Amino acid sequence: MQILKMVQEGKVTAEEAAKLLQAVDAKPANTTSTSSIGARWLRVRVQEAGRQVVNVNLPMTIVEVALSMGVKFIPQEHLKDIDLNALLDAVKQGLTGKIVEVDDGDSKVEIIIE
Repeated sequence: MQILKMVQEGKVTAEEAAKLLQAVDAKPANTTSTSSIGARWLRVRVQEAGRQVVNVNLPMTIVEVALSMGVKFIPQEHLKDIDLNALLDAVKQGLTGKIVEVDDGDSKVEIIIE
């Protein structure tokens, strides 16, 4: 939680936070992870006019926490057709690959779970 607070306060970037979380989560081989999602990544790529303008890689553990906290700040009318719990459950059960791709000719957005 402290690392997320540092990101929120602008003290570290999301990429730096990911590295910090990896360091914190590093365990000897004989221990098991308590995370329900494991060591996987959510990758967001946005291209405009053939140029990559967004390249974000977030550990799924951060995504899980962010969804549970951040959903409170999203107006409910934007969530009316989205079942975030079902999406998170699918991710926990092993959903991988490209889950969103939007290409309007000038811009392209991809969201991938690896």
